[in-house]
Amino acid sequence: MTLLSEFRSAQTTLVALGDPSRQAIISAMLEHGCESGLRVGDLTQAVNLSRPAVSHHLKILRDAQLVRMEKVGTKHFYYPSVFTQLDAMQHLLDALKEAQHA
Repeated sequence: MTLLSEFRSAQTTLVALGDPSRQAIISAMLEHGCESGLRVGDLTQAVNLSRPAVSHHLKILRDAQLVRMEKVGTKHFYYPSVFTQLDAMQHLLDALKEAQHA
């Protein structure tokens, strides 16, 4: 994969992580612990945003594969899944460093 294609494939993640509200949502999830999910209501209290705003940001984070959702009955629980994407970001940063020194 070329450096340009790696950068382009990382754009969704970069955009998702670039918003302070989405950063706050991920931080709240990480503070709560990765093993137990949070519901939208929990996140609205944690980040002081409306339910529609949190739902909107969760969709973007899910599309970027930074958050995953599990349905239990009628309840939706959200979990951070940033680690896989962060590995890809680290690979991109390493490739950028190599290109700079070449």
